[in-house]
Amino acid sequence: MTQTEYYSHYRYKRCLKVNNNGISNIDKIPTEILREIFSILYNDGINTDRAETLEDLYSCMFVNKYWSVNAAPILWSNIIPSPGAITTFMAFFKEEERKEL
Repeated sequence: MTQTEYYSHYRYKRCLKVNNNGISNIDKIPTEILREIFSILYNDGINTDRAETLEDLYSCMFVNKYWSVNAAPILWSNIIPSPGAITTFMAFFKEEERKEL
């Protein structure tokens, strides 16, 4: 962890502390930090071929609206269709059109 990363972590770790009423402040994490966390989750899932990591990022969309707004663009940034979906998609093209692709 670099000094800058450590400082960011130290500065914003209080965002996750629980208030006196027992509710955490997860919606107060700065956008830049939240998107960086989501990007790391996404890249970890892509680079290691771990679907669970991408499912975790997908689950982040249901925490609250703030998280959803920040997680959705990352999930949609690089759609990886399954081989079955590609086959189904190609079935709708005419034979000549498939040859052109």
